[in-house]
Amino acid sequence: MKSCHQRCFASLFLLFLTTSLVAQDQRTFNQNSSRSNRGLSISFSPVFSSDMNSKADSLLFRGSGVGFRFGADYFLGKVGIGFSSGFGSSSPDDATINNFLKSSPFPPDGLIVSKARQQNMYMLLGPSVRFGNTVELYAHAKGGLFINNSGLISVQQKGAQRALYRNESTSKSIYPGFLTGLGVQYKTRSDIWSFGIGVDYMSTRSEVNNYDARRGGGIEALKLSQNIRDLVTGIT
Repeated sequence: MKSCHQRCFASLFLLFLTTSLVAQDQRTFNQNSSRSNRGLSISFSPVFSSDMNSKADSLLFRGSGVGFRFGADYFLGKVGIGFSSGFGSSSPDDATINNFLKSSPFPPDGLIVSKARQQNMYMLLGPSVRFGNTVELYAHAKGGLFINNSGLISVQQKGAQRALYRNESTSKSIYPGFLTGLGVQYKTRSDIWSFGIGVDYMSTRSEVNNYDARRGGGIEALKLSQNIRDLVTGIT
């Protein structure tokens, strides 16, 4: 009888201990899950941009470029709010410049083309969402202010005092704009690190002083503006 009571007591104790451990594990999982669904996500991305405007562009002659982006999002579950700040530098596109020169009345011999890179800086704010666990889909849409420098394009004949065609930055540099896109993140076993790729669409505007020898001998500048539309890819 005593042996039976001991076995029953041992069985009940093991059942109680197992139930307690399972409940404790479940509480720990729920707490960890709650923490993982709420918090600050910080990211850094080297990026590559390519112009989406027509190659008939004869104002900015914008080409591809490189830069970086830093961002932070605070999530409450799947939805969050965040900001992005970044810098990009794009070189004028030689093919676009050559196409413009071929269609212009400027004599092709003895032309000197001077170029300076275009630059973009921005500070943006907006909503973001995420879905998934180990592999996470991230989407965002952020708008704000850009500081844009249009660089320089100058086409001049050798020995000439004045350029045949010239676009240079104006004193205006602040413009509105937005950045929106999708990303895929892979979470490592660490709670800190994840890696992924992203594709964004960037839209803003820039302005140049345009001097054209076909218009009044190129003496007076005409302020012209054009939209910037870039496809931006990066590793996050």
